[in-house]
Amino acid sequence: MIFRLLLAAALSLGMVSAGTAQDADAPIQQLLQEHSEIIQKSSRRTIGPAIDAIRDSGLPEAQRVLERWSAREMWLDEETGLFVYAEEVDRDTLRIFDFATGEAIGEVPDETYDQLKPNSGIRGLINSALVKFQLSDPDPENRLSALTALERNGNESHLPVLRESIDGEPDPAIKARKQRIERLLTISYGETPDERVE
Repeated sequence: MIFRLLLAAALSLGMVSAGTAQDADAPIQQLLQEHSEIIQKSSRRTIGPAIDAIRDSGLPEAQRVLERWSAREMWLDEETGLFVYAEEVDRDTLRIFDFATGEAIGEVPDETYDQLKPNSGIRGLINSALVKFQLSDPDPENRLSALTALERNGNESHLPVLRESIDGEPDPAIKARKQRIERLLTISYGETPDERVE
């Protein structure tokens, strides 16, 4: 019985220390901290600058953050204020991961973690931002998902990245769909009246 208690205590200590192993100074974490308040509030009216900042940061982890956020796998450590992504091990335990490295930090009790649950409107904005990365993804399914997002929420900012992806598209059917969507977006967002008319 004593051995079991000691083992449980050791595991508990291991879980706590695992949760502190994250690099709080990583650029992606600092960016999330900069926009922490509006990320936590998750209002469709105010969330745009946070999503845009992540998308346009140039950080290699940006796509990971957006994907996990959209999938409702982003969590906030309420004690440290740091963001992680996580998978549920059981009802009371999370396996948490560092956004900066993608590596597992450890298993922790979920009682001090708050799951971010963006609604469908915010997920639409996040998925729209993901288009930048997904249009040239090696997986054709991801490219198709990006095009579906463009058909629903395409805007002026998507035109340059869509155009850049067309020439290098290896799949003829996906290329044709990209060209069609590019024409539709140009009708709405072309720089000049002549371009839109054409």
